[in-house]
Amino acid sequence: MFSKNTLHERTAHAQYAIRELFPVAERIEKAGGKIAKVNIGDPVPYFGTPKYILDAYSRALMGGKTSYGRSPGEVPFIEAIARRQKRKYGAEFPAENIFVTQGASEAIEFLNICLSGKGRGAVLFAPFYPTYVPKLRIYDGTPYLSQCNEEKGWAPDIADLKRQAAAAKAEGVELKYILLINPCNPTGALWNRKSLEEVVEFAKENDLLIVSDEIYDEIVFGEEKFVSISQVAGELPHVILNGLSKVWCATGFRIGWMLLGGKGKAVTEMSDAVMRLGTLRLCPSIPAQYAGVEALDNEKAHREFLASFVPEVRKRSEHCWKRLNEIPGVSCQRARGAFYLFPKIDVEKSGCKNDTEFVRKLLEREKVWAVQGSGFGLGGHMRLVTLPTLDVIDAACDGIARALKAE
Repeated sequence: MFSKNTLHERTAHAQYAIRELFPVAERIEKAGGKIAKVNIGDPVPYFGTPKYILDAYSRALMGGKTSYGRSPGEVPFIEAIARRQKRKYGAEFPAENIFVTQGASEAIEFLNICLSGKGRGAVLFAPFYPTYVPKLRIYDGTPYLSQCNEEKGWAPDIADLKRQAAAAKAEGVELKYILLINPCNPTGALWNRKSLEEVVEFAKENDLLIVSDEIYDEIVFGEEKFVSISQVAGELPHVILNGLSKVWCATGFRIGWMLLGGKGKAVTEMSDAVMRLGTLRLCPSIPAQYAGVEALDNEKAHREFLASFVPEVRKRSEHCWKRLNEIPGVSCQRARGAFYLFPKIDVEKSGCKNDTEFVRKLLEREKVWAVQGSGFGLGGHMRLVTLPTLDVIDAACDGIARALKAE
């Protein structure tokens, strides 16, 4: 009967820490309260989508690009993705190994449909992006979390990686992939070539697919350059996730892509499976893909946008980092990319039991909306988005300072 045990147990895994406090925030705003929002990493409200991309979207609409399209993506856009990867990182990907997705989130779902199941698992670096563990568990996969080294700028801990592999083996779980985010959401870390080479070596030793979320690849601070996993992995099977959301400030377009790299039968089988999965959702947004061609190919307009966008994001990140480290009970590593900070907080100092209780107190009492670190796989922390203007960042830091004074 439908009324008995209606929901499958997998629905219990569908949780997303970043949006958990929406009802509380709505109640505050309905009562006339003003919230300092540092919770959602959406650059569009602060910087807008570049006009040249919006114009291309408009041309696509007026030009009739509104029908169904190819399931793996429109050919011009796939070709533009391939050109960009070759241009920036010297890596060649054939068209049959490039798939357009509805954001990077759909790409990771495709991968879990292909690879996850009972008795299978994956290694994820913690802190991680909150949807990645639920998407693994929904398909009966088991996550193994390797904690990054906070004191070393959130670098990977290879010894801990080996412990996770040993734990999976002891539990009879077959690891299928390892997932990293570089630059990182939520820490702002940027991994150098040496760190990536160590991860590649671990993946090779354990016969794992490497999945690299590189959606912030051009939002990098300082002189150190971003290194793509495609520059390090060679013929080892690997997947790169990217999209228009962050670097091109087009979150609402919901256009991402995945590139399958490396050699071997497994890569061919994965390509075929993702192709078939793509047919089930018909196709991604057609006009958004044609706007994406302009976004990726118009290098001049893109460089001009980044020339103002990235320095401003860096300024706000640096300001927030300095303010946080001035607060008793807070310590924070400097961000080297993306637009997040992940400070450690002295929860006991606030009179709260854990970071989840703390961020709720922060919102309800101080009207500052951040996200608990436990939602990213590491308690005793919280994530702040550094996109808002300096006055909002200051209001958030002032509220954190007040909340850390136990009442």
